[in-house]
Parts: sequence; structure tokens; C-alpha cells
Amino acid sequence: MSPDSEVSALLLAGGRSTRMGRPKALLEVGQEVLWESQCAKLEQVAGGERFLSIPPELGLQRAGWSLLPDRIAGCGPLGGLAAGLERCATDFLLVLAVDLPTVEVGWLRSLLARRKSGRGVVIGSEGRFDPLAAVYP
Repeated sequence: MSPDSEVSALLLAGGRSTRMGRPKALLEVGQEVLWESQCAKLEQVAGGERFLSIPPELGLQRAGWSLLPDRIAGCGPLGGLAAGLERCATDFLLVLAVDLPTVEVGWLRSLLARRKSGRGVVIGSEGRFDPLAAVYP
């Protein structure tokens, strides 16, 4: 199945990781570095623009991905989300946080399948929503 050209991707990997003491994006999960693994998943489903919300001081780059500074510094993932929504030129923006390593490509495809014209998808349970693994119009 080819990536959907109406969907852009945003990987949110800009957290300060203060409790962990080192950037979450650089953690190894299995044989892969977390941020690279998450990018690879998004590449399989989103064929539009691809944005990395990641601290520039980490010096991380990936072919086909644009580094995206937070729209508003210091406000957590919302700063990256706001920047992604502002820059996105496709109909939808698929957002994934770097620290959700168990999200699978099939789940991302099912999330995209739930979207409707002009309406995104935010999944939740027990009255809570997760805006960091979602589709925004």
C-alpha cells in the first residue's frame, strides 16, 4: 500500500526529557533509534510533506524531512503541533509522538481510514484523548 499523498506527517520529538536526563528521541528500542523508527513508520503512510519537530542542537536530519521549530517555544508538544498545522499544505496532518514506540503502521493506517472530509481523528479512552497520535485537518 503506497503512502497517502493527501497526508503530511509530523514527528513530535522536541521534548526536554528532564526526568529521563537525555533526549527520548535518541533511545534505542530493539535494534533501532526511536526517532528513526517513528519516521520510517510515518513514511509508509503519509506521502505529503514530512516535518521533524526536534531540537536543532541534536543535529538530526533525515532525507525528505524538514526540521520544524516550535511555533511557540516552551509549551511542550503543542508548540510543534501548532507549527505543523501552520506549515502543512496537504488536507491532513498525521501527528505522532516519538515516545509511542508500540504504535504500528497498521494502526496508523486504520487511524487515517477513519478521517472524513474536513474532519480529523483523535482517539481516546476512558474520557481522555491522545492528541499526539492523531490526524488533524
